[in-house]
Amino acid sequence: MPGAVLEAPVSVELTHKFLVTGELWDRLVDRIMHEEELDRSLAERIMNEALGFLRLVAQDPSQAYAPSSLVDIGWHTLVLYTREYAALCHRVAGRFIHHEPDDELDHQTGGCVRTVQALRAAGFPVDDQLWETSADCGGKSCFNADCRAG
Repeated sequence: MPGAVLEAPVSVELTHKFLVTGELWDRLVDRIMHEEELDRSLAERIMNEALGFLRLVAQDPSQAYAPSSLVDIGWHTLVLYTREYAALCHRVAGRFIHHEPDDELDHQTGGCVRTVQALRAAGFPVDDQLWETSADCGGKSCFNADCRAG
């Protein structure tokens, strides 16, 4: 698991789970559990935050947001299910949301800090343990201007 030290398990409401079917949710969570060697609770939290991140990206295409490395695990997992991912993007954003690393990202810009602030401003609960708010999001970002081109 990417450089994260998580505290004791926490109970988190899975507020974004409704975006996918129960069957797809289970497949996504099971894949994260297997590939990342995580327990179910943490895998569910990761997927929930990834879905919340995508909702934010969908709502504000003029901004560049970055997932934390843990949240990015959920996004990577979801992208593997291309048909379901494309349908989700079109349902929540009206367009495909591309996942592209930003090789030029300035790691001092606080991408995750801005993303967490935007999630809160949108009224989304944030699982703070899964977000690195120390300004480094592992070089991953969704630049929505690019997303609109898809």
